[in-house]
Amino acid sequence: SSRNRSNIVRACKLPNEVWECHQFRASLQPTLNLKGAEDSAGANSNLHSASGCRQPQSPLLKMTDTTNSQLLNGPLSTGRANGIPPLQRSETTEEIRVVYQHSFSLADPQGDDLTPMCQEKCIVTSKRVPRIGVMLVGLGGNNGSTFVAGILANKHQLTWQSRLGTQSANFYGSFTQSATTHVGYRFDAQKSTLTDVYRPINELLPMARPVDFEMGGWDMSGLDMYQACKRAQVLEPDLIEQLKPELEQMKPLRAVLNTDFIASNQSDRIDNVLEGRNLELIAQLRSDIRGMKDRVDEVVVLWTANTEKCLKPEILTVDDLLGRVSQNTPLPASVLYCMAAIEEQVPLMN
Repeated sequence: SSRNRSNIVRACKLPNEVWECHQFRASLQPTLNLKGAEDSAGANSNLHSASGCRQPQSPLLKMTDTTNSQLLNGPLSTGRANGIPPLQRSETTEEIRVVYQHSFSLADPQGDDLTPMCQEKCIVTSKRVPRIGVMLVGLGGNNGSTFVAGILANKHQLTWQSRLGTQSANFYGSFTQSATTHVGYRFDAQKSTLTDVYRPINELLPMARPVDFEMGGWDMSGLDMYQACKRAQVLEPDLIEQLKPELEQMKPLRAVLNTDFIASNQSDRIDNVLEGRNLELIAQLRSDIRGMKDRVDEVVVLWTANTEKCLKPEILTVDDLLGRVSQNTPLPASVLYCMAAIEEQVPLMN
């Protein structure tokens, strides 16, 4: 157990005393889970398990093999590497590099014998925080309008009147802006006890601030964001009026839409839709994304539009997908947005 008092505790501080990490040398070797991720290095990490499982790479944080600088685990060796400290840290003007050893036990095929193993890993964190552009599919809907107004309200630190009294903008509920995470322990030598140490998520890594987002996107309705917020009837009128000058300047791009896959009660809102074949629609969406790319460093596409019914028959292979697109087979709009995002190498989140 990492809480075992017999463990050796070593504390280290990162720059500006942003957070503390505590390394423990456990008395027991853990058994390797070949199907699971080996480590957790935060929301921005790129990890590989022993079986080769991989999560998407982040522009800010990546894990590398120190022997060849690829996004791979370091070489395996038995026991502990001689003369190498358990954690090494270096910093330049561009990045922070932490090299550490991951120890585990590898079982033989019969599961009878365990061999202690040591693997060196390196986490490289870029110190440069990119300017983020967020493009919402369904910009003028309930979710999109609330997202935009919420970001702007926090940017200007607004207060407004509601039926519950005076309200102030905040990021309560935001994982990156409000949540904390367990980063280690503080050891009390006199009492021989360990105390949990927590730090805010946004202090652990260089992280973009939501108030700096460049926001835009698509909607099947051409209403500007001021009118969209009023139509949604989610936000307090006082807040909407304070944001009116900025919201009126935000108008959605024309959207891709296939009405066969959404509820019929949306028909009266449709006045801002692209027309064309599948390949033409994907090309226009890519052009829209490139327009955002010209203004920012990184782009994220966020789906906040209508729920679509399932596509039957399902798309099972890439060749099947490409065939349906080229043959102009009717497809849900989400498929075309996804293809545009893939072609432009930007993440799309649902």
